[in-house]
Amino acid sequence: MKEVKRFLIAFLIVLALFGAGVGLVALGNTSGSLFLLLLGLLLLLLALGLAIVLYLFVDVSSLF
Repeated sequence: MKEVKRFLIAFLIVLALFGAGVGLVALGNTSGSLFLLLLGLLLLLLALGLAIVLYLFVDVSSLF
């Protein structure tokens, strides 16, 4: 069961890194797409927040 929690946390961290990458691409874009920047920031914050909550407060046995 501990492996499931580790996998979910790793998946959320990868999702957060993807969100950060989307945000950086939007920043580097000359047209300055605000939508992509906000989408990347939202994805980053949501995924990191869920990973922290899962790590600190969620018992693995309650997931199933």
